[in-house]
Amino acid sequence: MGRQATGTTYTSADGTLIARLTIAGGQRLSVPLWRNATDPYVKPALRVMNAYARKLQQAARLSPQQIQAGFTEASRRMRDVRPPLAGPDYVQRWEDIAHDDVITALVGVALVTEGLTFERLAKQWTSGKLHEEHGDAVPVVKSAKRDESMFRLYAYPVIGIVPIQDLRVTHLNLVVARMRAAKRRDQTILYVWKMICRVLSIARYPLEVITGHPIPRQARPKIRDVRRTPAFHPEDYRLLMTCREVPIQDRILCGFLARVGLRLGEALALKWSDLSSDGILSLYRTKTTSANDLALDADVVSALRMYRTCFAPDAKPTDLIFGRKRYFSRSFRRSLAKAGVFNLHPELAIHGKSEGDRRQIRIHDLRRFFVTLAVAQGRGDGYIRSHTGHTGAVMIAHYTDAAGVLVARGTVTLVPLHEAIPELLELVNRLESSTANAAE
Repeated sequence: MGRQATGTTYTSADGTLIARLTIAGGQRLSVPLWRNATDPYVKPALRVMNAYARKLQQAARLSPQQIQAGFTEASRRMRDVRPPLAGPDYVQRWEDIAHDDVITALVGVALVTEGLTFERLAKQWTSGKLHEEHGDAVPVVKSAKRDESMFRLYAYPVIGIVPIQDLRVTHLNLVVARMRAAKRRDQTILYVWKMICRVLSIARYPLEVITGHPIPRQARPKIRDVRRTPAFHPEDYRLLMTCREVPIQDRILCGFLARVGLRLGEALALKWSDLSSDGILSLYRTKTTSANDLALDADVVSALRMYRTCFAPDAKPTDLIFGRKRYFSRSFRRSLAKAGVFNLHPELAIHGKSEGDRRQIRIHDLRRFFVTLAVAQGRGDGYIRSHTGHTGAVMIAHYTDAAGVLVARGTVTLVPLHEAIPELLELVNRLESSTANAAE
């Protein structure tokens, strides 16, 4: 039997036609074809297969075992096609595979599963390749860069080469030990743990590489270093809204978040067309729920309309309500400093990410402020969930103690948003004055 680069065939003891492919280094691969030895189209198919095997070895850096497993799986799928593939169609099918850039999608499941390590599967997940291949069964990773960075720092050096079928709790405990040695916080350790478990869930379905999840829920690392969350107070809200040194577009955004409870990203994605004439806000992109409608309070609707009339008169329905300016927690803290909030509550003026058991205040804490105020006002869980998108009462329960403090102080109500911002209040006064003069 010749050693030709175009590939050869031989018949096994059980009568199966076997393709012998030669790749770089003189290594040979054996792939069952399940075709008739006299089929004249086998030889053209062999040329395509051998050239593609070399391409996989060089471009995709796959091992000979992985390439052989992939070709075997692809050949098996062709065997199972009904009606059986005719000669020209058989050759064309191999050419389609060889010319497709998404190698793992068409060569077969074996390329994904054979010799699959944690690092390889995790990179396919964070890169979005698995979403492209499996659609909604593997949702897009919104924090892909962060997750890949965490994996690269703490998971890959420890469990990257471990086959996905062999991962156990002991391996994850090694990752935890590495992160504790790096003095990472318990919340970060738990986050990485959950991401690793998510990769294993994908291996279970839709890849079906493993039959069950090997990590029991009870093995999760416990959170011990809980830091206190800064409390944003109604008087802080008043100071921020009335500070003219803070741009009005920043204040209207902060006031909206404090009164409606949306996430920052959800608010920044809103367009004027999402707000109806009767004050119904249509949400199309949320983190935890599908599209839904939200009834805004009358003062919030009035504030948004006044803001558009005075400060965005040329805004189109497709324009973003809060503009294209990016607003982060750092900008939020600068706004609080300008408004004198840190003078009133020095405990909020933390320099650095944390001091002791306290952390810096973030713009996301306005969402916490909304829930706290709603609980203090006696709003039902249904009202809060409709605004925040929480699916259960667990998250809401975290705010009960802080709500009790507001009730004890007697500060459970806020000035209406269109009156809290001086520029909008002046507009209200002018409108009332002109209405009164017209009536006289």
